[in-house]
Amino acid sequence: MIDDSLHVPLTHVTVSLQRLNAGNWQLVDSAVTDERGLFQFKPTEPGVFRVGVLGTSTPEFAGRADTLASDSLNERMLLVPWLRHLETRAYLRFEVETPAEQLLGETRTPTYPKELIARRVDGEVDAQFVVTASGAVDMSSFKVLLPTEPAFADAVRRFLVSARYKPATIGGHPVRQVVQQKFMFNVNF
Repeated sequence: MIDDSLHVPLTHVTVSLQRLNAGNWQLVDSAVTDERGLFQFKPTEPGVFRVGVLGTSTPEFAGRADTLASDSLNERMLLVPWLRHLETRAYLRFEVETPAEQLLGETRTPTYPKELIARRVDGEVDAQFVVTASGAVDMSSFKVLLPTEPAFADAVRRFLVSARYKPATIGGHPVRQVVQQKFMFNVNF
């Protein structure tokens, strides 16, 4: 299985084998591609089959449906627009191979709001946002998950505009990931 835009093997991708049965497609087997993008299914019954690439909200079907005899062998190269899905979808932490993380050299933290430090107000912001495949924060995705002082949320928002992250990866390719991160504000640091 090869990505159709970069022409690189799609490694560690889950694929499904579906069989046409009474007008409906039914899952009969699944496999994971190896380091060369290869996988194998062994249908035990004749029929019409198709290969689906999993990992998106709906499977992408690779190639055409094939009619196979029992225990037959069918080899072909499948070109899949996989990386286009990787570039547009925001994955959850458990769906990626390596999760996004704030860069080690990124020692800055959000600036404590002056009006809250003067009043000696502590707080925290539980934020959710998408880290892009380039390591930047997609600010259109920024959300505060729990109520907090608006000034703390604004400080986190201003910080994230220039924050840098190591992007998440799937199959060695950087992808967008939803990140949940807690930011603490403590006057007595």
